[in-house]
Amino acid sequence: MLKGRTGFYLLALVLLAIAGYLLLKRPSGLTGLTADTTTLPLDLQRVIPAEWTPEPNQRVQCDFDGDGELEWLIAYRYDTTRITPPNPNKTDAIPRGPMGAVIYDAQATDLAPTTAITPTLYRPTYLVPYKLLPDFYSGKGQGYLGESNIERLTYPAEVGGKDCKVTELAFLGYSDSKLPTRLSIFRWSGDRTTGYRSVHFVGNARIAATIPADFTAPISTVTTYDHLQNHRSLLCEVHQFERPDANQLAFTKDTIAPTVDFCYGPPKDPMYPEGAVVALLRGHNPETLDADAPALPGTSYLLPSASPPFGMDLRSAGRDPIAILSVTNQGGVVVDPNGGHRCSPAEIGTEATWWCGRETAQVATEIVAVGAVRRIVWTLITVTPDQVNATPHWRVQSLEMQ
Repeated sequence: MLKGRTGFYLLALVLLAIAGYLLLKRPSGLTGLTADTTTLPLDLQRVIPAEWTPEPNQRVQCDFDGDGELEWLIAYRYDTTRITPPNPNKTDAIPRGPMGAVIYDAQATDLAPTTAITPTLYRPTYLVPYKLLPDFYSGKGQGYLGESNIERLTYPAEVGGKDCKVTELAFLGYSDSKLPTRLSIFRWSGDRTTGYRSVHFVGNARIAATIPADFTAPISTVTTYDHLQNHRSLLCEVHQFERPDANQLAFTKDTIAPTVDFCYGPPKDPMYPEGAVVALLRGHNPETLDADAPALPGTSYLLPSASPPFGMDLRSAGRDPIAILSVTNQGGVVVDPNGGHRCSPAEIGTEATWWCGRETAQVATEIVAVGAVRRIVWTLITVTPDQVNATPHWRVQSLEMQ
């Protein structure tokens, strides 16, 4: 046992050493708190319907309503089914189901006065699910975002973390294609009762839109392409929508006259006669199919004998397209029993050896020209080079205004 002053000093030194060690090992921060911070998860899986299947890489936190707080966006599948393809060699069932999205917003109720029944001053907080699509209430968007996939777009461009702030949210929707067939745009209405306003565009062939590469401006123009029923030339009914005010979620339909046009752009030289007529009216001239093909007779779908009415410009390059309201074509063609005839230079404008008129067809169109709707019947013949692997080219021999 230590005795006297020396023992006292030794005991004091030991106690000081122990205290210093404990101080060094104590976590920084307030007394009694650890330095490690624990993130408390918000388990949205427990609040979404069990039938929803959340989509990977489509859950994001961002301020979508401008209140300075982050909301939670979740995209999901619903009404999921499985379908077996018709090919007997492919037996794996394919899952199918439309896709939707919802924004969860944490909100606090108004502070109630303290009474004997409600003695607390704490404000209850709850999650409000603002459905984007699907929804079925009046005045809300009705439909779905996509089938096989969706692509999220934001204005301004989405950034990560607490600085994420979005004025406008959009989804491109896909249906087993690399081209979108749906476009849905959402914007906060400023009213908790209404939630998010929306506009939706659907084209069963494809959707086209003006989307700035850096997302510095909202979408301003949308074009929808819808297949004409079972059309062999892949023609579509085309509508264009313009947005007059970038700060308002409203589009004006058919600021340019609706038209029939190629769903995926014009072929170089269409296979069917109605394709040649549509290409002609939409401002296109034929192009050589490949480098080994013979030079085309002339630079227009019109033969020299065809004379457009009203002085319509149907020959020059870069001419304005003409709106087509309807196209009617025959199911078959008239075949010349003599196999046609050798084209004269006057017919095709060249000395090359081509065969004219082996087949003849008629196409009827209704177009908007000279301030009115006009019906034109086009008579076309095939012009075919004199070689074994020749491809026939449809050219307009004459046209008649009715």
